[in-house]
Amino acid sequence: EYKFRTEYKLFPVNGWKLITGVNLERAAYSTDSRTPVFVQDLDSTVFVQQSTGLDLIRYGLFAQSSKALLSQKLTLSFGVRLDGNGFNSAMANPLNQFSPRLAARYSFSPRWSFNASAGTYYQLPPFTVLGFRNNGLLANDDAQYIRNQQFVAGVEYDWSRRNSIITVEGFYKDYSNYP
Repeated sequence: EYKFRTEYKLFPVNGWKLITGVNLERAAYSTDSRTPVFVQDLDSTVFVQQSTGLDLIRYGLFAQSSKALLSQKLTLSFGVRLDGNGFNSAMANPLNQFSPRLAARYSFSPRWSFNASAGTYYQLPPFTVLGFRNNGLLANDDAQYIRNQQFVAGVEYDWSRRNSIITVEGFYKDYSNYP
């Protein structure tokens, strides 16, 4: 994989910090496998040789904004991400992988805070799924990004004198489009 990522940081505009960016990647994948198959009529094992390869261009666009409120006790953050690649037409359209995210952090004492976040995240299926071939043809040419709806909440203790933070979180993830 070859990756390029750039970010542009725009510092406080009416108290809001803004980060935007793009990424571009080239990913190449190839494999040769030799699978033993038992043929009952011959009462022996034969080996099936299979080769596959992919060459993908992946791209993304993201933006995130955050602001501290209530005398720096509450921090809100909102972000979006769009991803795409050239594997098929559904994956090529980044609007199909629109990922909004929202997070909040409330410091209820100098060392203790409550954190919560929710968002949609998309992940490219493994190359072994995308590159799998059956009789020489891509078997999963209609594959989609794996989708994850995620919710996280927890408390954090800042042990500042020891340069340590202790966090306890619970999370819920709901996956779809999983191969």
